[in-house]
Amino acid sequence: MQRRDFLTTAPVLTVMPGTLLAFAASEETPISRLFAEWCRLHDHSNEPGISEDECNRRVDVEVAVEKEMQRLPPLTAQDFARKLLIEVGFGVFNPTREFWGEVCALAGVPPARMLI
Repeated sequence: MQRRDFLTTAPVLTVMPGTLLAFAASEETPISRLFAEWCRLHDHSNEPGISEDECNRRVDVEVAVEKEMQRLPPLTAQDFARKLLIEVGFGVFNPTREFWGEVCALAGVPPARMLI
């Protein structure tokens, strides 16, 4: 069994009070819907030949969807992975302290252990 297989078949875990992390491979969630929209917007904002002003306008819409997605708790392992991709800009940026707090909650580690 690969690690990815484990993440998609693991039992439900309690993450934060009132929040459950269910590992379902194909379940549609608010984050999955927003992520699909964000990907569409991201591709649209990077089209060749658009003006700087148009690019900035499109990125503003993209960022609004990003912020909406980041305020939601992950319901599945895939949600968490989607949030991670957005948080790090597909590897360009470092995650925020708030995001690492969510990582700690998922791992059952006190946020005080974070070094950032």
